[in-house]
Amino acid sequence: MRQWRTLGYSDDISAPNPRSLSVPHHQMVFSVLSMLMVGLAGCVGNQPGDSVLASTTTPIQPQPKTESSAGHFLAARQALYFNDIDQSANFFLETLRDNSDNADLLRQTFMTQYYQGKITKAAALGRQMEQLNISTAFSAEPATAIAIQDRDWQAVMVLTDTMSEHSPSRQLAGLIKAWALVATGQGDAGITYLTEMRDDGEEASASPGLYIELHAALMAEYLGQTDEAARRGLQLAKTPMSPLAALHLAGLLARNGELQAAETLVSLRLNTNFNQTVILALLSQEAQNKPPSLLSNMVHGIVDFSLLAQGRSEGQTLVARLQLARFLEPENDVPRLLLAQQQIKTATYSDAVDNLSAIDSDGPLGQPAMIALSDIANENRQFSEAASILQQAITINPEDGYLYKLLGDSHRRDADYRRSRKAYETAYEMGHSTSNLHRNLGVTLERLDQTQTAEKHLKMALEMNPDDAFALNYLGYWWADQGRNLDEAIALIERAVELRPNSGYFVDSLGWVHFRLGDAETAVQFLEQATELEPADSEITGHLGDVYWHLGRRNEARFKWRLAITLADTEAEKEKFRARLETGLPPSEINGLSE
Repeated sequence: MRQWRTLGYSDDISAPNPRSLSVPHHQMVFSVLSMLMVGLAGCVGNQPGDSVLASTTTPIQPQPKTESSAGHFLAARQALYFNDIDQSANFFLETLRDNSDNADLLRQTFMTQYYQGKITKAAALGRQMEQLNISTAFSAEPATAIAIQDRDWQAVMVLTDTMSEHSPSRQLAGLIKAWALVATGQGDAGITYLTEMRDDGEEASASPGLYIELHAALMAEYLGQTDEAARRGLQLAKTPMSPLAALHLAGLLARNGELQAAETLVSLRLNTNFNQTVILALLSQEAQNKPPSLLSNMVHGIVDFSLLAQGRSEGQTLVARLQLARFLEPENDVPRLLLAQQQIKTATYSDAVDNLSAIDSDGPLGQPAMIALSDIANENRQFSEAASILQQAITINPEDGYLYKLLGDSHRRDADYRRSRKAYETAYEMGHSTSNLHRNLGVTLERLDQTQTAEKHLKMALEMNPDDAFALNYLGYWWADQGRNLDEAIALIERAVELRPNSGYFVDSLGWVHFRLGDAETAVQFLEQATELEPADSEITGHLGDVYWHLGRRNEARFKWRLAITLADTEAEKEKFRARLETGLPPSEINGLSE
C-alpha cells in the first residue's frame, strides 16, 4: 500500500563516514576514512545540531529506587534495556561496591565503563579482574591504550600479548604490536610482524588483507621509505574496495608523490555522500603534508581493525573501541562520526547530534555529517530543520544534485509537494538521474495530480532498477486503487512482495489488488497476514474490515473499523471509518470490482 514510511527519506544512504580537521589532521581523515560505511552525515557548526538536539525526543525512563545493592543491580539492567549506558555504568559501579569479587558483575561493570569511554576506570577494573584471575576478552585493551598514551612501548607489547590470548582481540593486538615495534626502532620487524598476520589461518576468514597492506604502506611512509610506500599504495589501488577505503588510500598516495593516482582513485570510488570538489582540493593540500604521527597511525589502525571486526561476533564492541580511539586522540572526528552512526542505530539521537555537531562542515566529512543530521531531524519529524541543514550543505556545494534530491525527500515527508517537486527537478537538471530520484519524483507528481508525468517517472525508476520494491508497490497499488491495469498491477505487487516478504504494506497492497480483481477470498488471506505484520496501521486494518464486510463477516468488519479509528492519525480518516460503522462499505468501493 502507499505508505510514505515505506519509501524512506534518504534511501541512497546506508551509513556514515568519518572526519575531523584542521589542515594538519586531513592526513588522518584520509587514513581512517577507508573503513567507514556509506551513508549518513552531519552539520554546519553547532547551530543546526543545537536545534535538532533541543527537540529530539528521548523516551522517559522510570527512576527506580536504588538504596540496596540489589536495587542498584536491577537499575543497571533496566538502564541497559533502555540503551542508557551512562546510567547503567553508574549503577553497576554502585553494585560493585558491595560485591567487589563477583566475577560476572566485574565483567559487566568493566564493559559498561569501557563502552561509555571511561578508559582509565575500565583499565583499573581490568587490573582488578587480572588480580582475581578472572579471564575475559577485552580486559587488557584499556590498559593498552593508557600505555600507548604514555609512550611505554615495552608495556604495550606485553599487554598486546595478553590481548592476543583472546580471539576477539587478536587482530587488533597484532596491529598495535606491529606499530609498537616501529616505535622502538624496529621498523622492518614491525612490517614483517604485520604482514605475517595474513597467513594466520584462524583469522583468514576476517579478510584483513587490504588493511594489513595499507598499514604496511603507512609504516613504510613513517620510516621515510617513500618509494616503498608509493609502491605498496599503487598495488592496493588495483584492489576492489569501498569508496571510503579509496579515500584512505588516496591520502597515502597523495603524500608520496602519486597525486594523479590518488585523484583517479577518488573519482572512481567516491560515492554521492561526499563533496568531491572539497575532497580533490584537500588531496592537493595533502600532497604537501608530512606523514601522520605514529599515534595517529595507531588510532587509524584501532578504528580500521575494529570496523573489520564489526562483521563478526564481537561487532558489538565497536563502540567501546571507538571510545578507545577518542581517548587517544580526543580531537579526531573520525571516531565521533562513527560513534554517531552507532548512536543513530540505537536511537540515542541527542548523543549522535553532539558528535555530529562537532564536525567541520568544510572538511572531507562535512557533507556526510550534514546529511546525517538532516536524517536525524527527519526521523524526529523536524522536516523544516532537516531542509535547513540541507540548504546549508547546498550553499557549500551548490552543484551537487544529490543534495537537492535529499532536500526533495525532506519536503515530500513534510507533504510540501510543490517544494519537493522543485528540488527533485533541480536534482534531475543537474544530472542526478537515479531510480530513487525518479521514483520519489513520481510519488510527488502523483500527489500533485500530475498523473501522466508521475507514471512516466515511476516507469523510468523501474527501467533503471526493476527490483525497486517501493516503486513496484507504489505503481501497482496506485493502479489497483483506481481499478486500472489490474493484471499488470498484481504482477508488480507480487514482485514487490517477493523482494520484501516481511513488509506488511506490500502484502496489504497484494491483498487489496486481489480484492479489486474480485477475488475476496484470496484477498482476505493476504490482508490478515498484513495486519499481523503491521498491526498498528489504520489503513491496513481498515482494508481488512472492508473485505470482511464484502464477505458477509459483518461483526468482524465492524471490529476492524473500530480498531482502525483508534489507530488513525487524522480526523478525516477516523470519519471515514465512522461512516462505515453507520452505513457499511460504500457501494463505490464495490461497484468497480472485477467479476
